[in-house]
Amino acid sequence: MKLATIWWCIDVIGHDFARLALSNCWQSLIVFAAFGVLAFLVRSKAASVRHAIWCAAVLSLPVIPLVSWFSAQEFGSRPIPVFPAYSQVIPIEPATVSEPLQGVSPSTGPDEKSDPFRIAHPWAVIFALYTAGAGFLIMRMVSGRLRVRRLIDYGIPVIDDRVIGMTDDIRVRYGIKRQITVVESADVPVPFTFRTLHPVIVLPAGLAENLEEVELGAVIAHEAAHVKRFDTLVLNAVYIVRAVFFFNPLAWFATREISHLSEQASDTLVLTAAVTPLPYARLVTRIAELASSVPAEVEYAAGMIFSRQSFIRRVEAILAHREGTLRKLSLPAFAGVVLACGVALAAAFALPIEEAAEKKPSQPAGQPATTNTMRVAQAFAVRETPSKL
Repeated sequence: MKLATIWWCIDVIGHDFARLALSNCWQSLIVFAAFGVLAFLVRSKAASVRHAIWCAAVLSLPVIPLVSWFSAQEFGSRPIPVFPAYSQVIPIEPATVSEPLQGVSPSTGPDEKSDPFRIAHPWAVIFALYTAGAGFLIMRMVSGRLRVRRLIDYGIPVIDDRVIGMTDDIRVRYGIKRQITVVESADVPVPFTFRTLHPVIVLPAGLAENLEEVELGAVIAHEAAHVKRFDTLVLNAVYIVRAVFFFNPLAWFATREISHLSEQASDTLVLTAAVTPLPYARLVTRIAELASSVPAEVEYAAGMIFSRQSFIRRVEAILAHREGTLRKLSLPAFAGVVLACGVALAAAFALPIEEAAEKKPSQPAGQPATTNTMRVAQAFAVRETPSKL
């Protein structure tokens, strides 16, 4: 098969991908609006509840296309025909086929009189850019995990009885059955937690000696809270979804919210263990002052990770700590919210974006319309079609 035909096939795939990506952004906007309303109604609830809501929102991104397809097959849908139809032709030599294929227009290449600045395969370029972007984010994530693993491997296991005993007591108090290992590393500025089945708490070198017993207990309790909540596993799943759907700005927004709320939820567990908010806020501030820069790879772990945007928000949440309760809603209001969310989700799944109607010659009776998939199959079949003498 010639290179031009291969490019054409990639262009067709890129066209379908662009349509699905635009449809995903539109449908996820409706779904995220429903989750956003729900998160607003439970804003006075514990951070763990809002964390679960936004996790469900992010994990819905790969589910939306599947549910949309299933609902269209079972219940029908009302697609929005706003996406431009594919108008390219298969670049084949007319002499290779004795009879023209149905719905296929032979072409020897681009028109010489066409616009010289026009891109011959724009959808292939879009698909290549997406592949490069998703590949870069996935490789960055894999590289970050490998660098964190290297930090742990080169770290020094903590043998201080005070730290080991404190970690075991907190693990039992939280009901964690997995054994927690504590190591020190001079290459990390802040504590963090890594791994799920065999969790490891990484402390900056010398941090345990510079903290009082209550402060050290609060730090270990915070990291153990991440272990209890499986935050490392959740964050990595969310980052994978963000890498695949990086073109969707809602994925970046929800990922940032999940990162903030995972820290706030862990802080809540620490504060419920007889730790007063003001000293704990001072401790967080002290550790933040020690962290002049946080390595990028630590993003894929869980722990006391700081940024300029989230630090003030986190300290305010610590100082305003309270045992949150659900806002009281009347039964009609609650029923209305549930009904509105259900309608929003149903609308999202029933309103995908499809190609705009294209004026084409009428098909013969009983002859199905030619689709992109059929065109690709015909392009591959052209080379095997024998010519008649």
